[in-house]
Amino acid sequence: LMALVAGGVVAGAYLRSGLVRENRRLALALTALKGVVLLGLILMLAKPQWVRQRERKEKADLLILLDFSESMNIRDEQGERTRFEVARDLIVERWSSALEEKFQVRMLEFSSFLRPVSTEDLRIQSLADGSSTDIGGGLQQALKSREGRGVAAVILVSDGVHNTGPHPAEVAPRLAAQNIPIYAVGLGGDRIYVDVEINGLDLPELVLEKELVTIGVDLTAYGYEDESTSVRLFRRGVAEPAAQISSPGGPGELLEEKPITLFGKGFRQRVEFSYRPETVGDHFLEVEVGLLPGEAVEANNRASAILSVVKRQLKVLMIEGQPRWGSGMVFRTLRGDARFRVDSVTQLGSQEALFLPIGAGFRDREAWGEDPFARLYPLDPPFESYDCVILGDIHPGLFVEGSLERLARRVEDNGLALVFLAGEETFHAQAWGNSPLASLLPVVPESPPVYREVSTPFMPTPAGQQHPLLNLTGLPALTAELWRQVPGSNGFFKVQQVRPGAVALAEHPAERNRHGNYPLAAFQRVGKGRVLALMVEDAWLWALDPGQAVRKYQVFRRFWRGAVRYLVSGRREDELEGIALLLGRSKVARGEEFLLRSKAQAGESFEELGVVYELTSPDGLTDSLQPAPEPSEDPRSGLFYSLPVRLQQIGEYQIVARLLRGQTPVAEDKATFTVEPAAFEHRNAGLNATLLQSLARTTGGGYYTSRTAQRLPQDLPPSERTVTVRRKIELWNSLALFLAVLLLMNAEWVVRRWKDLS
Repeated sequence: LMALVAGGVVAGAYLRSGLVRENRRLALALTALKGVVLLGLILMLAKPQWVRQRERKEKADLLILLDFSESMNIRDEQGERTRFEVARDLIVERWSSALEEKFQVRMLEFSSFLRPVSTEDLRIQSLADGSSTDIGGGLQQALKSREGRGVAAVILVSDGVHNTGPHPAEVAPRLAAQNIPIYAVGLGGDRIYVDVEINGLDLPELVLEKELVTIGVDLTAYGYEDESTSVRLFRRGVAEPAAQISSPGGPGELLEEKPITLFGKGFRQRVEFSYRPETVGDHFLEVEVGLLPGEAVEANNRASAILSVVKRQLKVLMIEGQPRWGSGMVFRTLRGDARFRVDSVTQLGSQEALFLPIGAGFRDREAWGEDPFARLYPLDPPFESYDCVILGDIHPGLFVEGSLERLARRVEDNGLALVFLAGEETFHAQAWGNSPLASLLPVVPESPPVYREVSTPFMPTPAGQQHPLLNLTGLPALTAELWRQVPGSNGFFKVQQVRPGAVALAEHPAERNRHGNYPLAAFQRVGKGRVLALMVEDAWLWALDPGQAVRKYQVFRRFWRGAVRYLVSGRREDELEGIALLLGRSKVARGEEFLLRSKAQAGESFEELGVVYELTSPDGLTDSLQPAPEPSEDPRSGLFYSLPVRLQQIGEYQIVARLLRGQTPVAEDKATFTVEPAAFEHRNAGLNATLLQSLARTTGGGYYTSRTAQRLPQDLPPSERTVTVRRKIELWNSLALFLAVLLLMNAEWVVRRWKDLS
């Protein structure tokens, strides 16, 4: 179409000129010449190509699959050579030249993955370093890499120790269907390797000081039936809970040693130790199984863990003005946890002098004296003997003069935790709002108190979602979903607003006054103490939820137990932001799943908190890794981050764990560990000739040993394949076409000048 348009334009230009009248033949010749030039230019713009096609014969592909898993390093071939050394010498010295005369040889090494290797590289390779053997997967991947090229045969050099991936028997029929025979070369003897390994330690992450702990050690023996050894428990050190710590080194202190008779045959068995921690902090414990002669791997005979020990039971005093479901549920929830000792004082009915004490603390004569009832009316509790005081719906006038001043000083000066439960007396401006504790209330109460009976969902504020009191799992998204599912209350007590410096943890989504949405929970720090106020009276409904997620995480229990622990923990913990690596052991088997785990202390807020790992391999390369946070039973005592890895390179690794607040690093911890050869490559390391012979028979190939493999190149008939070769010649890029167009353009110009035409 472009040629027709251009030709029309050229012809029209000449026909309109006076040359047609003077010399019609010359005009037509010049028009044709100009058209040919334009046609040549258009052809060049269209980029025409000429495809030449021919067929030729070439050598077919031959694949050599060499097993480079660690079992190939076993010295059970002739001359005490390893299986890999024999395989290397066969390929490089005996086969290479003969096979290359007949085939295009493609050589690949396989273990749990596939990689190409050249003859030059194989010549200098001394060790096989694959962590497992995937014969089926190696065959599949090798054929896929040469798809469409006509593979003549596969030479499989292996000991047949298949232990991962698809079974080779499932792959062999596919090769037979494509007429690709397998020539298998089996290496090795029938030697069976034996090993003992620790599978893991079973112990709680958090216990009380002087609490008796059971530590379970699970181990497995391969071989060594009915043989005896010993299992030893060491303590390598104790770190203060608030300190920036790394796992201490050294052999440690031997705590206990137990003899054990091994089951063998791959059966798992358990040894249990009893341990009573005498000090608070992180106890670094290590377990070791005595080495036996001939073990395949020594690294898996040792494992370690961290046991976090907290101080004595937290002492909680609850003072309630009347029997109520809410305070009763809180009392039972805390008493159900061995970490708390809860005493309760409840006023019965309208009798001012009738109080019911419940709890073991009233037998403490140093605290309550010889006659505890003497301190019950008027109320004069020994606040100094408790870590936390929970005030229910009780009038401050029931306390002895000076008692509440002592309570206020204990909060401000000594860090005593204080909780205000919802009630008419609690948020009455003329009651607690006019008492020595008025400045400790995180909210400004109303006068008179107003109970608003309306559906009240407990909706955390943005600050509340990040606050340790309401962040129940350490995962903000999961925590927000839990609070959305908890049953709403039937109403709330109105307060004017939160005090300056206090934090509104939760608000009513719809009810509001001139200061904003009504707060449902508020928190503030007063001196060294922490104070919590709840404006919902029936939060106990959280324990009766129908939701699966809330039931799974037991929101009511988790909130109250965690809240008391957080409130008691003191100001020092507010200021602490730190991280500690919890690797568990210093040696790992190659290819084994290993958990890179750390414990982070968040301080006052979880907002913009993150952890990043930097892992440096033995060759000096550093990768930045992003661990995932774990759901935490008590995130206030620490958040756990973990990342499972499978490391292939043998040697020493260094890991740095960094705690970030936004993009700013605030703390870090370092550790090293060593990756050693994998044990499971040796558990069934004898030559599996049966498997290799089956593969050869199914595909129409042959089976060879190290003694007969030298004749393999002579047994393989040469094979060719027909290859169609297509060659594209770009005519538009041709020098001849360019010169022709240029010559025609000049010819038209010469004629016009010769005839003296304008």
